Amino acid sequence: MALSSSPSARRRRLWRASFAKVVLLATYLSGCGAPKDRGGVPPGVDVGSWEPGKGVLDPAEVAVVDSLMSDLTLPGTDAYGSPLDTLDRRALQRWIRAGHVDSAGAVLAARWAATQSDIMNEMQLYNAYESLFVRSSAIEGGLLRWVVSQPQRVEPYAALAYYHYGRAYEWRTGKAIRDVKPERLVEMRKHAALSRAYADSALRLEPTHLIAHYLRINISRLAGRDTMEIRQTVTDAVAAQPQSFLIWNDVIGLLEPRWGGSYEAMDAVAQAAQQHADANPRLRVLLGRVALDRANVAMFDRDRDRAMELWAEARGYGEDYFVALGLSEIHHRFNEYAPALRAAYAARRHLPQGRSAMGLRAHMLTEVGALTADSTLRHRVWEQANDELRAIAAMMVPLEDPATDLAKLAHARTWCSRFAAPCMEVPR
Repeated sequence: MALSSSPSARRRRLWRASFAKVVLLATYLSGCGAPKDRGGVPPGVDVGSWEPGKGVLDPAEVAVVDSLMSDLTLPGTDAYGSPLDTLDRRALQRWIRAGHVDSAGAVLAARWAATQSDIMNEMQLYNAYESLFVRSSAIEGGLLRWVVSQPQRVEPYAALAYYHYGRAYEWRTGKAIRDVKPERLVEMRKHAALSRAYADSALRLEPTHLIAHYLRINISRLAGRDTMEIRQTVTDAVAAQPQSFLIWNDVIGLLEPRWGGSYEAMDAVAQAAQQHADANPRLRVLLGRVALDRANVAMFDRDRDRAMELWAEARGYGEDYFVALGLSEIHHRFNEYAPALRAAYAARRHLPQGRSAMGLRAHMLTEVGALTADSTLRHRVWEQANDELRAIAAMMVPLEDPATDLAKLAHARTWCSRFAAPCMEVPR
């Protein structure tokens, strides 16, 4: 534990004081109390009413789709020149299930050390812990045994916190709190409390652990905690990890109007993050988050030109996973399948195993197959849709679990439906 007079402790105290002012300003500007959950879309919008386009694809669209299906090779680096992370999440899951915790711990510890050395490695740390966003009692049992066998290591506590966050998110079902069935709310709150408790345990061992702070912010949003608690959670996180894109991005997400915040508050926090943009260039893209959210609103208002104008404004500050995904959603909303698919595949350069983009791609590919006159291309497109669904299923329901392939695919389709319209039954 560092002495209170150490340089790092002094920096943390200064950050707590300075960021507290930003949070107070944001709260004042937004007038936000407890988060007003809008379910992720503007009020009154029924996502399930999205309809596939009518007719068949024109030759130009067919050419683009055919080109995309012909080369699905991932680039070697992301948009910032960092090596693209292709970690086999299932290997990490297998090690935990089988009790090979030294192997799993080595991966997580190495990625945490790399992030401490260079914040540009934080997405690789995030990707490793995302392996635990699963439904598996066997993995939960393995994690509990890991905590018992190595109680002084931070990794098992952070891993259990991530596991329970994933379970809480699933019980929430992507709906507004008011629309979640009472029995599901009970389960969601149980897992949210466990996630928060394990994250707190991780922070007692390693007060700056990025994933633990990231989870505390997300659990606060998911479970709808009171404003003062959220404010303290955010202040602690930014003080501990002032250069982290993951932390600043989630703070801005908390302040979106749909959660009871305001665009003025979002912009104030994005501006505050820029003093660290030299160390972490990803932070620059946050200056476009207000425009990106406004583009989303314009999209649901069916104002394509305005949506594209606002998206271009957001893209002017750089591109990340959410910017690429936003473009794909706009094109898809207006049945522009070829550019929608191109943007959804571009999202892989930022987060190759991002479930949101995978779910959206699977949904769009089922539609494209139905609208394609060429039977050969239709088969390739539908097979790729199945590949996306199988990949989601493999990540969320480990292959070794006693479930049939059809059950896993059904689970993946349910996940896919949270990011677009309900996924069609993909022909085999």
